[in-house]
Amino acid sequence: MPLEPQPTPPETLRLVIDTLSEGVIVANCAGEFLLWNTAAAALVGIGLTASTPSEWQARHGVFLVDRVTPCPDDQIPLSRTIRGESFDDVELFIRNAARPEGIFILVTGRPMYSEGKLVGGLVLVRDNSNARSLAEARTLADREHRMASLGRMAAGIAHEINSPLLEINLVAARIERRLADHPDPRLREALGQIKASVERAACIVGSVKRLVHGDSNPAAAANSMRLCLADIVADVSTVSRARCDLDETDFRVEAPTVAALEVRGSRSEIGQILANLVSNAFDAVSKSCRRPRWVEVRVEEQTDRGEVWLSVTDSGEAIPPAVRQRMFEPLYSTKPVGEGTGLGLAVSAQLAKNQGGRLVFDEDAPNTKFILALPTADATVNQREEA
Repeated sequence: MPLEPQPTPPETLRLVIDTLSEGVIVANCAGEFLLWNTAAAALVGIGLTASTPSEWQARHGVFLVDRVTPCPDDQIPLSRTIRGESFDDVELFIRNAARPEGIFILVTGRPMYSEGKLVGGLVLVRDNSNARSLAEARTLADREHRMASLGRMAAGIAHEINSPLLEINLVAARIERRLADHPDPRLREALGQIKASVERAACIVGSVKRLVHGDSNPAAAANSMRLCLADIVADVSTVSRARCDLDETDFRVEAPTVAALEVRGSRSEIGQILANLVSNAFDAVSKSCRRPRWVEVRVEEQTDRGEVWLSVTDSGEAIPPAVRQRMFEPLYSTKPVGEGTGLGLAVSAQLAKNQGGRLVFDEDAPNTKFILALPTADATVNQREEA
């Protein structure tokens, strides 16, 4: 004889809901919470509280996925359900006093009806932080691979450019010998300009090649290689000056003691960091209405800390606070689609750590300023740890 289904006691239903790994939140049409299970309290960091829909964003710290923009009141998931909306897998970011590190969540919502009348709404909440981290890591690895391929291609192109430059130089040398006694100095002057341009192009090509794969042993540990900082700064400066002529920007290097400074690390990686900072600075000033336009690289030795500071400052517009909070995150970019990879500062910060240093934004500087701090070649272990 089949058993007749028995009514589920309220306490049993509550136990079942509290056993769920997904957060369950229910409210009536007035915005009064009717249910808030254990998983919801753990995910959001705050349990059932008496609050109105207009207070939900501030009380629970609900943000859009950029982690900065507060979620509009009318887009709070539970607010949508009590208006009769249904949706699946809406991603949001929660950050509040109980969850200072923040957490990404996915929310699915349904309105609730009784006898055809809307009486409230229900949302299911689940943690999406791990899935998002894995997706970001895969995307970052893919883009780093593409950047590495681009670097190899650039090095190959630079190598191929050297051949015609060499031919031009040889032809110029032959012409120079034939014009040795020519009475018109303008021809010799024009030839001198050709040779100077070839030398400059060759210098730029050499700098690009060294920046892409400047280490003779790329697998060497960062702490095992002594590097002359002047060579790295010179390579980046050579490449950068070619752009400053096009952008009508004053590029200057203030490095009175750089010739005597040595650091430990990877020449190509340190060069990549510095080149990226300078490129970002040029991008900033090119879009700014401020005049005059300038980009400055400054090298300073911090003897007491056993460090060298390479700072890049520009005359562009100030970086908004909301951007400052996220600019070191992987995949974050303020540039239009197709222009920025979102990897520049994130990768540069990681490369700085690889050298035993750090990349920071100077919030006290009157202009936009980034500092690459690197331990000197002779820095003691204690100095590195204190830094």
